[in-house]
Amino acid sequence: MALGGFRSLAGLCALAMAAPLAAHQTETPDDSEQRAKAGTKIVLLGTGGGPRLRVDRAQPANLLVVEGTPYLIDCGEGCVTQLRKSGHDPAALGAVFLTHLHLDHSAGTASLGAFRWTLGAQDVLSVFGPPGTAKFLDAGMEYLSLPGSVHATEVRGMGSMKNVIRAQDLSVDSKGAVEIYRDGRVRVQAVNNSHFYHLAKVDAGFGAIRSYSYRIDTSDRSVVFTGDTGPSKALERLAKNTDVLVTEVMDVDGIMAQFEERGGFTAAQLLMIEKQMRAKHLTPEEVAKLATAANVKTVLLTHFTTPDGDKAAVAQITARVRAGFDGEVIAGEDLQAF
Repeated sequence: MALGGFRSLAGLCALAMAAPLAAHQTETPDDSEQRAKAGTKIVLLGTGGGPRLRVDRAQPANLLVVEGTPYLIDCGEGCVTQLRKSGHDPAALGAVFLTHLHLDHSAGTASLGAFRWTLGAQDVLSVFGPPGTAKFLDAGMEYLSLPGSVHATEVRGMGSMKNVIRAQDLSVDSKGAVEIYRDGRVRVQAVNNSHFYHLAKVDAGFGAIRSYSYRIDTSDRSVVFTGDTGPSKALERLAKNTDVLVTEVMDVDGIMAQFEERGGFTAAQLLMIEKQMRAKHLTPEEVAKLATAANVKTVLLTHFTTPDGDKAAVAQITARVRAGFDGEVIAGEDLQAF
């Protein structure tokens, strides 16, 4: 048979697409030394505040690249494409950490697993997140299993798509930081922040609804990813003396003005909406307070939640953070690296 173990031209094409991965996985001593010199780098894959879809900013996702190995923090829709645009291989990730299970932070996770599989990944990628993460990922991979079975029919020996990604639920309370992962490059700690304060007593059928912030320490850098959160003493303690605070920020005043312009809300409803937004998210002033209290060196703003079409809002937000914080403040953009 001319195509050997492949049943179609499509199967041969699939092998050709997977071939660069095999080459990528072969590392020479020189490559290893170069990676060791690379240190720690932050790459912003998606900087938009969701779940609104935007043309100028992708859904939330971040990379921490440590000695050449990328770790993913959140995985919004389109994350696989953003990974490739940033020059990173979805099959080369060290681990994934989901802050919470809102769609804008998690919707790309199953797709990430599926495309790692089509690329020929052999190792199991671990996904860590709050209660419900394992159930969510299992359902997502099941959803993609039918088109996956078409690939498996064309290309022999691919194995199960579900074998290349596995999720683990983390139980983190509000009492303090918990170490949830460690390898030879990173130490990861988590706290339960205040984003879901209003759902603290709700049982969604898979456990408590939680939102986590992560601190990742490497040999040369400490980085905190807030995820979605309101003011939080637990987060403040987690971020103490870190090099970089990668933080969400919300223009509550601008968003509320837009709600009022649209109409259809009573005064009581508007008050409730504003109260929840201020409790669940960080305004520029709250970001500045957090950064100052935690004595961080640099604030990297992402997850911009601003009025539709207001391009000046990012500059205004950044200026408001700088007004209350003496350290460096950077307004992030998609695919920027620091």
